[in-house]
Amino acid sequence: MEIPMQPTFGVELEFIVRYRIEDYEPAFALGEGDLWPEHQYMCRSAQFSAIVGKHIVATLREAAYVVNDVSSRINYEKWTVATDGSISWDDLEISCGFDYCGVEFKTPALHCSEEALTLIQGAVMIIKSHFQVFVNQSCGLHVHVGNRDAGFPLQTLKNIGMLATIFERQIDMIHPEHRLASLYAQRVACQFRQMGPFERAQRINAIEELEELIDCYHLRSSGVREGYMAYNFLNLVTGRGLKTVEFRQHGGSLDPEVIVRWAQLTIAIVIIAHNAGAQGFAQLVHDHALDSDYTIIDLLHDLDLDELANHYRKHGLHLHQRPALDWIAQLEDERHSEDATDQNPGQDTVPNPVACVLTDRITPESP
Repeated sequence: MEIPMQPTFGVELEFIVRYRIEDYEPAFALGEGDLWPEHQYMCRSAQFSAIVGKHIVATLREAAYVVNDVSSRINYEKWTVATDGSISWDDLEISCGFDYCGVEFKTPALHCSEEALTLIQGAVMIIKSHFQVFVNQSCGLHVHVGNRDAGFPLQTLKNIGMLATIFERQIDMIHPEHRLASLYAQRVACQFRQMGPFERAQRINAIEELEELIDCYHLRSSGVREGYMAYNFLNLVTGRGLKTVEFRQHGGSLDPEVIVRWAQLTIAIVIIAHNAGAQGFAQLVHDHALDSDYTIIDLLHDLDLDELANHYRKHGLHLHQRPALDWIAQLEDERHSEDATDQNPGQDTVPNPVACVLTDRITPESP
């Protein structure tokens, strides 16, 4: 039976709040930071972070947003404010009387609509207007795309994987250098080493079961499934009730337009992958997998996403500092390295350069 497509999505924003300690001293004295009995042993800064989180919740509720309590289990029908230990600010000077805390702000599961995107923009603007907030390289912007409780047909997931794998270089042009090297959003290339694009396409096409697809994108040589991938399919099988594909590679942002455009792109990728059916993207792969001049702008146009193409063209792209035909060059380097090792058994092989490095940024077009 064909699974109907009724897409939903959720956005997760990571950011840092700079706060004045004395503003929260009264709440701290009243034990407002002790959110659970076991938290009586939390350090002082963690308790202050919890109080700041409660302040953000109260502020959003005043604007009629329905938000989970900081101390409650997540209800995916409500907005959520939580602290995030992966966010760091070690490089910042802490002014006397001030401190920082990392926050993860999550939308509820939303139906794909302009109204939903407007709600997200409004929530971000409220937070920015009431708190001193910013992002750094430790912050990310994640988007979950689901199909209500139905999940996705295997072919849809294979098509998503095909776009993400074969056109990873193009999609990476949206993201800055530090995201491509992030341990929390590891690149697809890590799972397809020593394969050219057509070999990768054949590997994906040969997948027959969901568990096989999960292993293809998440299983490491250690036998452990890695969840911190740029494209996370694990929610489809972990039993957490999400049944989503998570796009984790975007850098942190508090720009409402940037957030909305990335959400629109991830949703579009899933819908287009679903509509592509068994035909998938065979022609696109055939025509452009080895096209050194093919950019994310070209890809978006070919997917009939002209508005998004114009957005990313105007905002500038990141260029990769690596050979244009990197798949072929990497294979050749590895083969030369293997030949050299055979001739000189005592020497170590050259490491496989999986993470790509970015160089100059394309200058955005003038208005």
